[in-house]
Amino acid sequence: MSTCTIGLFDSGIGGLSVARHVKRLLPTNPLIYLSDSQFAPYGDKMPMQVRRRCEAIVEYLLAQGANVIVVACNTATVHHIQALREKYQVPFVGVEPGIKPAVQSSRSKRIGVMVTRQTAKSPNLAAHIAQFSTQADIKVVACPGLAEAVERLDLSPGLLLRTFISELDGQGIDQLVLGCTHYHFLTESIRTLVGSQVNLVDTGEAVAKQVSRVLADLEPVAQVSNWQASDEGGEDRFVTTGDLARFNRQLTSLWPFGKVDGQQVAINPLKKIG
Repeated sequence: MSTCTIGLFDSGIGGLSVARHVKRLLPTNPLIYLSDSQFAPYGDKMPMQVRRRCEAIVEYLLAQGANVIVVACNTATVHHIQALREKYQVPFVGVEPGIKPAVQSSRSKRIGVMVTRQTAKSPNLAAHIAQFSTQADIKVVACPGLAEAVERLDLSPGLLLRTFISELDGQGIDQLVLGCTHYHFLTESIRTLVGSQVNLVDTGEAVAKQVSRVLADLEPVAQVSNWQASDEGGEDRFVTTGDLARFNRQLTSLWPFGKVDGQQVAINPLKKIG
C-alpha cells in the first residue's frame, strides 16, 4: 500500500473540492490540507504577496512530511507553480482552468470561463487561451466576491452570480469552465442560471488522476488499483491559518468523509523570494 502523504493548499476551502476527488481515488493516502483563510482570497492579492504565502506554506507542508504537493488554487497555480517547482525538490500538481477539455467537447465552439480577478489578469491564462483562439471563441469573466461567498458557506449567492452570468448572456456558450476551485461548490446555483444545455467543466477529477500518476512514479511497486480497492483511509489532517471555529463549520458542511476536526497554525511568509 502507498504511504505517501499528499499535501494540498488553497487560499481557503475551495481546494477541498480537489481534496474530495483525491480522497475518493486514493483513500489510503493520508492528506494534509491547509486552508490559508487568514490571507484569503488570493484572487484579490498582488502576485508577489501570494508567492510569499505559497513558499511559506510549501515549507510547512514539507516539514509535515508531504511527498507531493497539490496547489489546489487556480490563482496560485497560474502565477507561481513554476517557481515552486524550480525551488523545491518535491513533485507539484497544479489546477488550471479546463479550457482544453471544454474546447474539445464544445459543439458551438463558444466557451465561458469564470475566474478570479488575478487569474483573469494572468499571462499564463492568456497564453493558454491563445493556444485555442483559432478553435473557439473564449469569453473570460472575472468574478470578484464569489470565493468569499463560498468561504461564508453562502452557496446560493443569487444576485452576485447573476451579475457575472449575465456577461455570458447571448454568447451562445455550451461549455462553462469553473476556473476557481471555490466555484465547484456553487455548481447547483450556476446550473440553475445557465440551464442544462451548458456543460460545467471542473478539473478536480483530472487533478486527482494526475496525483495518482505522480505517486505511481514515486512508488513503482504501488498499484493504483490497490489504492482504490482499500476501504481503509489514511490519517488526514486539516489545518487553517484563520478562525478555527469557522473552519470546523466549513469542514462539517463540505467534507463528506466523516467528521473531522481542524487545527489552527501560523504561517509566516518568507522574507526573501527565490
